[in-house]
Amino acid sequence: MGKEKLKIQVLEQNSGSILQEFDLDQMDQAYALAFSLEEMGLDIQILNPTLSDTLSHSLGLSEEEIQAYKDSLIEEIEEHEGDYGGSCCFKK
Repeated sequence: MGKEKLKIQVLEQNSGSILQEFDLDQMDQAYALAFSLEEMGLDIQILNPTLSDTLSHSLGLSEEEIQAYKDSLIEEIEEHEGDYGGSCCFKK
């Protein structure tokens, strides 16, 4: 990830082939394409960069720093799952 521009990817679900990529500000076009392809019978998946992806990218983190950040997020989630009985969501 690092220095390249983040993109929204429209994928064919079964093969994982990237059919088209869009800039982040073109989300409407990505979903419109996915909708039209699904109407033709294709199984489509849209991959959007996550909040952690965009944060890491905007900060200019190295691949090592990105992995350390992702590992810290996983560790934080796992800590909360233990606190709340298997879910990071509070249950009443």
